[in-house]
This record gives sequence, C-alpha cells and structure tokens, in this order.
Amino acid sequence: MARIDDLLRAMIEHGASDLHMTSGFKPFLRTHGDMASLQEGETLTAESNRELITEIMPAANRDEFDKRLDTDFAYALSGVGRFRVNVFMDRFGIGAVLRAITTRIPTADELGLPQVVRDLCKLPK
Repeated sequence: MARIDDLLRAMIEHGASDLHMTSGFKPFLRTHGDMASLQEGETLTAESNRELITEIMPAANRDEFDKRLDTDFAYALSGVGRFRVNVFMDRFGIGAVLRAITTRIPTADELGLPQVVRDLCKLPK
C-alpha cells in the first residue's frame, strides 16, 4: 500500500474533488470549490512530498518529470476510486494535484441541463 493512499481515503471521506500537495504546507482539499487544509495531515517537507508522489509515479512519468518538471498520469486505489495526477515543480519544490475521477455519469437532471440542451440530443445531425 502506498503511503499516499491514506490521504486519498481522507479526500474521499471529506467529499473533496481534489487533493493539493505542496512542499512546506499541510495537504489541502478542494471541496465544492473551497480550499481547506487537511487538519489531520502533517506538513509536507520537500523530501516527504517527493517520496509520497514518486511512490505512485510510473517509471515513464518519472523520466518525463526529470526532463520537463511536469507530468500527468492516472492512479487507481482499489475500493476507493481512480485519480488523475498532475505533478509539477513550483517555487516550494515538487507538488501535485490529484483529482477524483467519478465513474458514474450524472443524469441530465443532476446536471441541471435546460430542456433546449436536452432537445439537441434528439437531433439526427
């Protein structure tokens, strides 16, 4: 089990869409557009952040990150979900944003689509 898995579980338990990891700060969660520090998380040092992130990074992405200082990949955690991962360098060191990928497609009602948009789906061309 990767050490980042506990942070991802906390993210899902809090109903957050994103986990932001920046060296020198506690992990942040984005919930309904609002950012809040994950209180139970420890402040991430440059080294601890690098270890958490590279532990789940595929080898090809490590090579890409070494060359470009940026890479994207997917990570799946059984029983929890799938995540899109963006890893980058900023002024504090290595950082990452992990976004939960929902597997259920919301209905038109849940999206609040107006009838005119729904009618477009019925057009043959």
